[in-house]
Amino acid sequence: MIVWNEQSVRWFRSASEYTGYNRSLAALLLEYLPSGGTLCDMGCGCALIDFELAPHFQEITCVDIDPEAAAAVRRQAESRGISNLHAVHADGTTLDGHWDAVMALYHGGADAFDRYYEKAEQTLLLVTRRNRAGNFGPENRRIEKCTDIAGIAGYLNSRGIRYTLREAAIEFGQPFESMEDARLFIQAYAMPTGSEELDRYLERSLQSTGRTDYPYYLPKTRELGIFVIRRSDNTV
Repeated sequence: MIVWNEQSVRWFRSASEYTGYNRSLAALLLEYLPSGGTLCDMGCGCALIDFELAPHFQEITCVDIDPEAAAAVRRQAESRGISNLHAVHADGTTLDGHWDAVMALYHGGADAFDRYYEKAEQTLLLVTRRNRAGNFGPENRRIEKCTDIAGIAGYLNSRGIRYTLREAAIEFGQPFESMEDARLFIQAYAMPTGSEELDRYLERSLQSTGRTDYPYYLPKTRELGIFVIRRSDNTV
């Protein structure tokens, strides 16, 4: 689980701005979401994707169990004057309500369908990584993710759920303000790593950008799968 605080929110925002990841992902999701109505993002984190989607919906509800994540979304929405995006601090599995579309990005495990499908009037989107292996840190120190394309596909197939799967790859690396910033990031998103091993990894992996705001960049291509589950395809 991501520990949401001022530093982690900063990392996610800087990565999104630097790479354009959430703009690219939003363009993909809009091909499958029923725009113009209501959307709920379960496990939203700092909701960067929702700020990209906000112009296309009447209302977006952003839900996260972490109070700091929800508070960060509220502050950002207020500072940007976005009135149709609302953050809720709650466990999405127990939240009452129905929306035209519900989505869970990199959240909820292989059985996320059971948790959220009943809340979606038209479409449920489940977005996950191609593989469970983490991307950051020395190979033997990478953290395994909760699920992957094969895990969700296997679960949906076992339940007889009809879906469409769209696979994509989008650049979503991490820019850094300093070398110390890079060290703190790897320490946060990889298993404990000795200082010498960490320095060798950064020396081998970081790119110099020539920029003053972000002099270092750690490249990463996020390979993902978008599962599109429509009620119209699953009526008995």
